[in-house]
Amino acid sequence: MVRVGSRIKITSDNDSYKPYIKRTWQVSKVYHNSSENPLYDMGVYPQKLVECHGLPFALYEYEFEVA
Repeated sequence: MVRVGSRIKITSDNDSYKPYIKRTWQVSKVYHNSSENPLYDMGVYPQKLVECHGLPFALYEYEFEVA
């Protein structure tokens, strides 16, 4: 279960993420739906969308694992 303060590792094979994959990231925000973040894609609900300290993009749960 991911929550603020959790540490995560990116598992996605998205080429844009390659420079960020080898690090562990600390979650700073967790969003559950589009009313919490307008960029949330309701097509992936109930996946959580997270932001991490120092990471320039947000990730959905299927793109990472809790470290």
